[in-house]
Amino acid sequence: MRNYKFRINSNSYDVTVKDFSTTKATVEVNGQTHHVDIDEIKNLLTNQVAKESNTVFKPAARPARSASAPVVAPTAAPAVSSGKAVVAPIPGQIKEVCVKVGDQIQAGQKILVMEAMKMENVINSTFSGKVAAILVSEGDNVGQDQALIEIGG
Repeated sequence: MRNYKFRINSNSYDVTVKDFSTTKATVEVNGQTHHVDIDEIKNLLTNQVAKESNTVFKPAARPARSASAPVVAPTAAPAVSSGKAVVAPIPGQIKEVCVKVGDQIQAGQKILVMEAMKMENVINSTFSGKVAAILVSEGDNVGQDQALIEIGG
C-alpha cells in the first residue's frame, strides 16, 4: 500500500493505493474506497529530464512502511547515456525479459513481464526504436520509476 496526501483547489485528500495493476486500481480517498479502471499509464520521465539529470531513478520521499509490508530493495539506477528509458510503473520483480539488445521495437510492444502485488503485469514499451540496453535481469527486484530498458532512436 502507498499513501499520498494531495491538495487540489485548496482541498486536502488522503489517498491510499490498496491494490494496483496495469488496468485496475483500488484506492481509498478520505476513507471512501473506489475501484478505478486505468486507461493508460504514461511514462512521466521524458528524455529531456533524463539528459538534464543524467539519471533515470529519482525516488520521491516515501511514506513509512507498516511492519507487515514487504520491502522491495531497488537495485542501483544506471545512468542514461542516450535514448529514452522505459521505467517500472510500480515496484515488483522481473519475471521475463522479452527483448534483447539490438531488437527494433514499436511503442506498445511487450518488452517485460513483472510480478507486482501477486499479479503478473505486462510492461509495454512507451517508445519505438532500437533496444540500446537492458538494465534488469529476470529475478531482479525493481522500484517504482526505476529504469528497465533503454530505447535508442
